[in-house]
Amino acid sequence: MPQETKTVHFYRLAITAGRATVRAELVDWQARLAEHLQKDVAERLLAPPSGMRLVTEAVPSNPAQVILGKVLDKETGLHRGSIAGAFEVVEPRNADEFFFRVNYVQFISGTNAFALIGGAGDAPSSSAVEVLASHLAPPAPGQRWVAQALMSEAEIERFAKTGALKSVSFNVNVAPPDIFDSTAQPPAEGPPDLYTWGQAITSAIGASVTLRVNISLEDPAQHLDAGRRFRKVLDRSRDRLLPRARRVQAVPLGDDDEVINLLRYRLTAFVPLPEPEPRLTGEAFQAYVLDQLGTVSATMKDRIISATKG
Repeated sequence: MPQETKTVHFYRLAITAGRATVRAELVDWQARLAEHLQKDVAERLLAPPSGMRLVTEAVPSNPAQVILGKVLDKETGLHRGSIAGAFEVVEPRNADEFFFRVNYVQFISGTNAFALIGGAGDAPSSSAVEVLASHLAPPAPGQRWVAQALMSEAEIERFAKTGALKSVSFNVNVAPPDIFDSTAQPPAEGPPDLYTWGQAITSAIGASVTLRVNISLEDPAQHLDAGRRFRKVLDRSRDRLLPRARRVQAVPLGDDDEVINLLRYRLTAFVPLPEPEPRLTGEAFQAYVLDQLGTVSATMKDRIISATKG
């Protein structure tokens, strides 16, 4: 059974006023956070747009990190106790319960970016960090902080240098062909087009579909010519597939499994979660997640800095 993982999301804090969003002056978030965390607990309460109150808590081992715990019926995130009293770590039933209650944040030094892990499912609450940013560095009247997901550029140049592929995966919504739209028609000659293949399905059933497709060569090392033809199929599909797809990834035929992303995509990372046995205590689980967040933030720092310039 594969090890369970949790997604780390990366964001940049920008300033918005009305419909305009602009880059903000660099803020020393770690210094502002240290000042904020010296306040009484009642002064550290946050009220994000969701209506769920949050409270901030320090991470002594890493001053660039902060814990945002939900206030749930006298249980503050992973900590049970009144707002005015001492907290005690709650023993959650599973990892999902941890992340439902808490968001873990790490500010990236030298940038206005932060890493975020937590939330139910795969949806951490970046709006909570927007509210925290407003407490740490209040914007001018009429302005507010907004968290923008960091994006990594498409790797078209890497794809152009590949000679053969071993696998392709993509997600795309496909509508039935429109005979009045000349731009929607497939090329007349050459290898098959993946988007046209999807449209053949829509024509057969008479409705739009969502395709989540993973195509892999069997025994690719023995089929170099097939890998080259496979690349031609994807190359022929690019003009129609890429503008409509939500994900297109290709793995070149070779010794490794390095993935080429053909779309701009959200910059993320994954951290492994502890195996359920032996079961970690609540305090140990939290310490483990924070340590993993720090490691990923350090490993990804160069890519984060590059993405903030885009």
